[in-house]
Amino acid sequence: MVKIMTPHRTALSALALALLPGAPALAAMEAPFVGDEFAFDCALQGGFQYQETYRVAASNGGVVRVDVETGKDSNWYEKPFYLIPTTLASAEKVGGRESRVRRMPDDFAQLRDLEVGTQVNAWVTEDRGTLSDYSWSYKVAVVGNDIYYNRDFGDLDVTILDEQRYTGTYSSKLVTYYAPRLRFPVYWKYTDSNRGEVECQLMTASLNQPQMAGAGQAAPPPAAARPATAGFSVAALPPRTLTTLTRSNVRVAPAADAERLTVLPVGTDVRIDGEVAGGAGKWYRITLSTGDVGFIFGSLVGEAAPAPRQAGTATDKPASGRETRTAAVRTAAPTPRAAAPAVSKSERLARIEDLYKSGLLTASEYEAKKSELAAERAVGSIAAELTDVNRKFRRNELTPEAFVQARASVLARINPDDMDPKQGLILLNQLLEQKLISQTEYGRKRQLMIDSI
Repeated sequence: MVKIMTPHRTALSALALALLPGAPALAAMEAPFVGDEFAFDCALQGGFQYQETYRVAASNGGVVRVDVETGKDSNWYEKPFYLIPTTLASAEKVGGRESRVRRMPDDFAQLRDLEVGTQVNAWVTEDRGTLSDYSWSYKVAVVGNDIYYNRDFGDLDVTILDEQRYTGTYSSKLVTYYAPRLRFPVYWKYTDSNRGEVECQLMTASLNQPQMAGAGQAAPPPAAARPATAGFSVAALPPRTLTTLTRSNVRVAPAADAERLTVLPVGTDVRIDGEVAGGAGKWYRITLSTGDVGFIFGSLVGEAAPAPRQAGTATDKPASGRETRTAAVRTAAPTPRAAAPAVSKSERLARIEDLYKSGLLTASEYEAKKSELAAERAVGSIAAELTDVNRKFRRNELTPEAFVQARASVLARINPDDMDPKQGLILLNQLLEQKLISQTEYGRKRQLMIDSI
């Protein structure tokens, strides 16, 4: 189940705000300052949680560069500051691949005024450097104002922006809460046509500029000058062992902006002996094998997956098909005899050929069974590959662009030059039943097969 976050306290919803005519604009957008750092707690569909840290690395002529760090990767993007609440970037590096936008339409600069009712529609062409370019249709609108509560800064006035984009058969939607006072988003929710979903909210912010201090407070010193271990206490817990559920940062203090001691890979056992009280979210104190004491965010660790049971058990899989580290296990009903061993398709084909040569199958029956097996092989291969592409995208291992390219590469094999039209139609029906292709993809490929007959 998706973790439902409640980032703001007002009862007026964003939808209602969007319908209010003439809603006043907040302070216009300004570029964040170099050195500002923002740490977010994020949740993927299915409850998987992770942390992201955004650091403003450079700012020149209104174009900012932001370095993005997760527990497993480091990326960056460059964009005009008024595009910070959007997925648009004039240049970016994600997963080791760089891309650039050929020309950013000037119309997007209207967003900087944060005037409710502003709407920009434009096409953007992304130059990937290899293969083909991608043309994206963007619609970005300023839909309302609201209040967002943050532990460090109290009530923050925010402007809500709604972005919708698509390319080919892929589309996405992004709702962002942008805080002019912090010059950065404090919350966003991203969903797409592949049923992917991620929701992030600001946990801590390290700001260098004095005008960003809270009301009635002195300006905070730069992050390097602030003691990372101030303002928390640790309650002792009975020692126990948990396992990292993702690649996890271990820090010298229970804060996302504290110095990092090390990074633990997935499946690492850690000894928990204390829990932090009064911090932002749950943090555990752990002792590393080196003897160093550090802190790890609570949602990054959990009970180890149960050991495989003896024969006669079955594991339930989530309906989404995503892998999880824990699964409900139930005992299967006993059977009076052992199930027959699975037979490979090559063995089945050999049996069919032997039956045909022995005169026990007619020629038409033989050809029908061969076609059936060929279709099963195609479904097995293509369905498995599409499932794997979907899984990687939902785990954030593929960018939307890489996801579209990977799906297109797999689906390109469904064509009358590579398979019999009957096999292709059988395959398409099965992929549609498994919800691995859209109705649009199904209709286009089906017509291609029919036209070849």
